[in-house]
Amino acid sequence: FKLERRMSTENIKVFWKPPGLAVVPGSTMTENDEIRPRKEGAFTSLYQVNRGVGAFLVMVRDSCSEKEYVLQSLSAVMRALVGSKVTSSMSIPAYDGRMYEVSPLTSTKTGTGYVSTVDVECSPLDVSNLKDSLAKEGINVLTKSGGRTRSSLKGTYVSMISLRFSAGKDARTHEHTFHNEEPAKFRALREREEKFQAQKFTSVRYEDDMPLAYLRGSQEFDSLSLLVEKQLVIVPRKATETLVHACMNALGGMGVDRPRILDLGTGSGNIILALLNRLPTAFGVALDLSTDALRIASSNADNLRMSDRCLFHEADFTKLHESDKIPSELRNELRRGFDFIVCNPPYYSTDDKRYMSAS
Repeated sequence: FKLERRMSTENIKVFWKPPGLAVVPGSTMTENDEIRPRKEGAFTSLYQVNRGVGAFLVMVRDSCSEKEYVLQSLSAVMRALVGSKVTSSMSIPAYDGRMYEVSPLTSTKTGTGYVSTVDVECSPLDVSNLKDSLAKEGINVLTKSGGRTRSSLKGTYVSMISLRFSAGKDARTHEHTFHNEEPAKFRALREREEKFQAQKFTSVRYEDDMPLAYLRGSQEFDSLSLLVEKQLVIVPRKATETLVHACMNALGGMGVDRPRILDLGTGSGNIILALLNRLPTAFGVALDLSTDALRIASSNADNLRMSDRCLFHEADFTKLHESDKIPSELRNELRRGFDFIVCNPPYYSTDDKRYMSAS
C-alpha cells in the first residue's frame, strides 16, 4: 500500500492511508517512511485506524517533547454512509466520555429504508470506536455485507475528510489542517440507490398483477414481518412455514442446547430467522449467491434484533467443496459443523422466469 506523504518535519510526519491497511496501536515508521511493528521505527502512530477506513496518519518521533500536546489537539471530521434516515444534528457519546458531533448532509430512500450521508466531528480524535458508538444509537455504518454493492463498491463506508492539530508551544504554536475528497464510491452508491428507486416505481406503475407484498415492501412469515423487494427475493409463502415446523420437530428430538443451523439459498432470510426466533439459543449461517438477497436478509435480521446470531455470506452452496473460493470466515464456520441444514431453493429456472407474471 502506498502512503501519500502530506507533511514531514524533524518530529512529525502526516500521511494519507487508503482503505485496506490496518494501523494498530504502537505501529511505527522508519526515517524512510516504511511501516514497521512496535519499537522498530523512529516515529509512532498516535491512534489506531481500522483496515477499511481511509484516514490521515499522524506519526510523531518517540523522543519529541510535544507528542502529548499534539495528541490532545487532534480533531477530525469523518464522513460516513449509514443505513438509516438522519435529518438533524446530534451528539453521540464515545466509549471514553468524549462526544461525537453528527451532522446530516443527504438522505436517499432505498428499497429497505434510507442511506444517509453524515459528517462526524471527532475531537479529541477517536477513529477506531466510531462505528460501534454510532451503532449503539441505532446508526449503522454501511459495510461490504450490506447495501446494493458490486465489488467496486465494497468496503466500509467511513473516510476521514479533514484533520486538524497543533504543534509547537506558546508563541511558536502552529495549526496544521489537511483535507481529502469524499471517496468516489460514496457518490456511486447514492446514485445507484436513486436510480434503483426510480426504476422500481416506474415498473410498479405498469404491473397490475404485482403481489401486494412487493407493493407494500413486506410480508408476514411465521409471525415475523419481513422486508421483500420485487425481482430480488421471492415472497415467503405460507406453505413454507410447514418446513419451519418440520425443522422444529426434528430439532426437538435431537436434544441440542445450542443448535447451529445452516441455511442454503436464504433469500429474504425467512426460514433461518423464523427458526432463530423459535430457538433463542440457536446460531445461524445463511448463504446466497445474490448480494441483493443478502442485503435484504441482513436488514431483516437487524430489524428483528437477530444480527448477532446469524452470519450472512455470499457463496454458491454447490461449490462449498472448493475451499480456495470460500472466504476464510465462512470456511471456519463450515469446519465447526452444523446440527441442522435447511434449504428451500426456487423451483424454476432462469429461462422460466422470463415467462412468469409478477404474481
